[in-house]
Amino acid sequence: MIEASAPGKLFVAGEYAVVEPGGSAILVAVDRFVRVSGLDAEAGSVRSSHYGAEPRPWGAEVHDVVSAAIEVVGSLARDHGRTPRPLALTIDSGLDDADGSKYGLGSSAAVVVAIVRVLAEANDVPLDAQTTLRLALLATWAVNPAASGGDVAASALGGWIRYRSADAAELLDRRERFGVAEALAGEWGSLAATALPAPEGEPLLVGWTGSPASTAALVGRSRQERAVRDADYRAFFAESDAAVADLGAAIARGDDDARASGIRRARAALAHYATLTGIEIETPALTELCAIAERHGAPAKSSGAGGGDCGIALAGRSVDRERLRAEWLAADIRPLDLRAWPHATTTTEAPTGAAATPRRTP
Repeated sequence: MIEASAPGKLFVAGEYAVVEPGGSAILVAVDRFVRVSGLDAEAGSVRSSHYGAEPRPWGAEVHDVVSAAIEVVGSLARDHGRTPRPLALTIDSGLDDADGSKYGLGSSAAVVVAIVRVLAEANDVPLDAQTTLRLALLATWAVNPAASGGDVAASALGGWIRYRSADAAELLDRRERFGVAEALAGEWGSLAATALPAPEGEPLLVGWTGSPASTAALVGRSRQERAVRDADYRAFFAESDAAVADLGAAIARGDDDARASGIRRARAALAHYATLTGIEIETPALTELCAIAERHGAPAKSSGAGGGDCGIALAGRSVDRERLRAEWLAADIRPLDLRAWPHATTTTEAPTGAAATPRRTP
């Protein structure tokens, strides 16, 4: 058996701007995981709670990230002269709650990364963190070419990262014309995913508003709205990018005050964008989450596309975290027990024993 896992993620700053090539964001991987296992089989199949009780055969007419991940690794194996090895895959997600509640932790991205790791190991395809990222991005873009890939980067690399997006259309075209191996080997333009040092004191606090949001729908609407206000959007892009740069620099040098300013600047940029587009990024529940955190001295904002899901706060050493969480609960905001998951280069095992990098078991 081959097993691998990949962590979920939260956006810290840079939402919406990062969907444009060259846009930047800061994300953090969190300690909830998707786990994938693979057993040798005569024909490939996938078992997942999302597909019902019976396993789904490879090649079924379903256009999703699971099929795309299987196809991209299979194409790479063929590029190297190998026949892809069929496996019976089992996907187990720990990113949702036991009652089925979805927190917006990037389950699709984590599924893609974990499948890429298992299939690459099965087909003797060498992987490092950056190759994992690129393969998972190609699979993700095959299904959703508008995706920024920031969630994929967090799942592939772990830890706190600063991410800059690439031109998905250009890279998909390169894959179509030259194959996966050539697409991987070429330049990837503006793509960058670099590690940031974990802030001291585990400052991340996460609250869930109980209202799941559709990232794809919100991003799609934002693209339609901004087409008629391009100059305003460019101003937002520049402001968001500046907030990400300030926040990244503050995290890198351990400056709590500058880190707080960066979070507030990123929140203000999103508020401006919401006004421009008419999209409700910060719902009343997210506004209340932020207001409670700010009263305790913890800068806060929505995380991801907004419209529901999670908000985050970064608590300094002087913040009474238990009182803050208690006030969130009183306001029907559910604190989530999440912590940052370390960078993949220093990570060898997820807490329950499923490997963060592939491993074989008898």
